[in-house]
Amino acid sequence: MNEVVVLKSQLTNHRVDLQDCTIFYQQSRLESSSIPILFLHGWGISTEPYTEVLKLLALYHTIIAPDLPSFGRSTYSELIPDYVSYSKFLLSFLEVLDLQQFHVVGHSFGGGIAITLSTFVR
Repeated sequence: MNEVVVLKSQLTNHRVDLQDCTIFYQQSRLESSSIPILFLHGWGISTEPYTEVLKLLALYHTIIAPDLPSFGRSTYSELIPDYVSYSKFLLSFLEVLDLQQFHVVGHSFGGGIAITLSTFVR
């Protein structure tokens, strides 16, 4: 007899106020043995289109997926002009979350930020 196993992953909604900005982010459970994955979405959208993928990743990994400033449910009154500025902003975000170590995955515009962010983190 074949048995179907249903795995449940859960992403919870959070927000943090940072530099005149409110950052909305989704997070799965934090596993002490797991290095979190920071997921960065593409330009002009939010994390919402990636929800199903994020839920699948959350079955096996700790996920942190922010809506970048001025996108989705994150607010910011100014335009962040370049990858370096986004990376510095995200470093402040990660500091607030007290993340010392993380993997980063970025799609499209988020990929450019991920590459730049990696040059700031050792």
